[in-house]
Amino acid sequence: MDTAQPSFAWNVLETFSSVTQAVRATAQNIGTYVDSPTRDYQLPGLADTDIGFDEQLLETSIGDFITLDPHPSAEEIEEEPEEVLDVPRIPREAPIDTAEWTSFFDQHGRLIDEMRLRKRLFYGGTSPQVRAAVWQYLLGYFPFDSTPEQRSQITNQKSAEYLVYKNQWQSITPEQETHFSKFRDRRHRIQKDVVRTDRHLEFYGDAEGDNLKSLSNVLMSYIFFNFDLGYVQGMNDLLAPLLVIYNGNEADAFWAFKVVMDKLSHNFERDQQGIHSQLQRLGHLIHVVDPKFHKFLESKDCLNMFFCFRWILIQFKREFSFDDAQCIWEALWSNYLTPDLHLFFALAILMQHRDVILNNDMSFDDILKYVNNLAGELVYGGLLQDAEMWYHKYTYLKARRPEKKPLSLREPFVNTYDHLMTAAAPSSSPSPPPSSE
Repeated sequence: MDTAQPSFAWNVLETFSSVTQAVRATAQNIGTYVDSPTRDYQLPGLADTDIGFDEQLLETSIGDFITLDPHPSAEEIEEEPEEVLDVPRIPREAPIDTAEWTSFFDQHGRLIDEMRLRKRLFYGGTSPQVRAAVWQYLLGYFPFDSTPEQRSQITNQKSAEYLVYKNQWQSITPEQETHFSKFRDRRHRIQKDVVRTDRHLEFYGDAEGDNLKSLSNVLMSYIFFNFDLGYVQGMNDLLAPLLVIYNGNEADAFWAFKVVMDKLSHNFERDQQGIHSQLQRLGHLIHVVDPKFHKFLESKDCLNMFFCFRWILIQFKREFSFDDAQCIWEALWSNYLTPDLHLFFALAILMQHRDVILNNDMSFDDILKYVNNLAGELVYGGLLQDAEMWYHKYTYLKARRPEKKPLSLREPFVNTYDHLMTAAAPSSSPSPPPSSE
């Protein structure tokens, strides 16, 4: 990388560690990208080697952080009693196993009842034995109504197409590489991150093994597929579980990763507006469900919600164990309740720790450190239950508390309180979901 160019300073918060006034300033000032057409960048909130803290003072000069606050002032809101709606917490179901997965297909090998599958993914998820097959539908690799013959054709076509992208970068000659600085920079950044990705897992434990090479191959192929976006740290976190799920099959992992990036590419854009927009909506949720907590965060100048940046960026992957993160992802991607479930999941985490934050009168730095230290201590099942509960509380309260500047979330599959009540005791065997009309 050309160090003579102006520093983009994405190394700020690279370890998401320094809980100092420098970090506070960074959170307020992050957002302006120093344009460098040949430079990839690193997003804040991602550690080089771990997710712990150190005490290194970070010195940075980056542009203005755009604090997006669409809500009326907290002083304008009449605080409601905390328990305005008794919402049941629906228990989790057993994951889909091989026998149940087989029952989703008709005699022609077509998957039937997409909504029933999405409901099961939301409430129970999958067992490891069927996760790879289920995710091919969940991520759109196979159409839900495809036949076995069509799926075989798709697999062959996509495998060949992946090799096209892989051959593009593997065929670059040494002389050509000397004239291709962007290729060199991106390859260097990928290689730097790959050797630090989930090395605690046996699958990635061998530094010279095929799996780390495959991880690098897929990332390199993706940046040639999507050259405009390029590579950003954090993509390795999203790809690593997919390569494990597909047992090292590069083509299958590539196409699953491609769909994940279609969903999340706005998280990695240089202007950061995709992340800012989601953090803005998270603040909006707090504003609706807990005006007192929102007012506290406002008083601490924390409404940028920057301490939740890493959660949103890589979908909680570093906050939970490797296996638990996969269970969270399939619930988030089921789209059964709302496409914004990840925001309600983040809300559930914050509300679970709300009293600690309030009672200790935490500053931004304190919240940042506290939130970061939650990694590995969270229980995803209860949080998914809480996320659903907060979703229904939000929709109920929002209807009762019109805002001067409403901020809409995306349309859900299911959007009624009646659904919640009928789903309060889901059966152990799959059943058609209630109508959302």
